[in-house]
Amino acid sequence: MVDNKEFDDILNQIEYGIVVLNKRDLKIVKLNEAAKKMFAFPEIDENFNVVSYIQNKFRVNVSDNGYFYFEGEAVDNCNRIFEVYTKLISNQATGESEKIVSIIRDVTSIKAQELKKINYLGVISHRLKTRITETRNSLKLLKEQSVAEESGQQQSQALKAVNEHCEKLAELIERLLSFAES
Repeated sequence: MVDNKEFDDILNQIEYGIVVLNKRDLKIVKLNEAAKKMFAFPEIDENFNVVSYIQNKFRVNVSDNGYFYFEGEAVDNCNRIFEVYTKLISNQATGESEKIVSIIRDVTSIKAQELKKINYLGVISHRLKTRITETRNSLKLLKEQSVAEESGQQQSQALKAVNEHCEKLAELIERLLSFAES
C-alpha cells in the first residue's frame, strides 16, 4: 500500500495537471504540482472556492448544480488551451459519487502546430492550383493551335491526356483544401 507522501510524490511526477475535489463541498482533496502551475492557484485555505476561481480564470461553464464537471477544451484568460478530462469517482461500498477527478493537459503548442499545418496546406494548395490553372490554359492554347494546323493525331491525344491529368490534380487539390478547412 502506498502512503500519502509517496502518493503525492507520484502525482507530482505526472506532467498533466490533476485536481481531485470532494463532490459534496467542492473542496480540493489533491492537487499535483503541474495543476498548481497551470492554474496558478493562490494559497488554498478552507474558504477557497475552486469553482469560482476556475470560472473567473477560464471560459468554462460549470453546471447548474454547481459541480465542477466539464470535459473538452478550456481556454484561460491568456489564451492557453487545455484539454480537460473529468471523472466522477464513486464510493465502492455505497455506489455514490464522492470525488471529482480532473486531468488537465496544456495543448496550446499542439493547437498552434495544427493551425500552422492548416495554414501551410492552404498556401501550398493555392500555389499548386495556380500552377495547374496556368498549365491548363497553356495546354488549351496549344491544343487549339495544333488542331488549327492539323499537325497530327498523336500531338492532340498527348495534349488531351495532359489536360486530363491537370483536371485530376485540380480535383485532388480541392479535396486537400476541404481537408484543411474541416
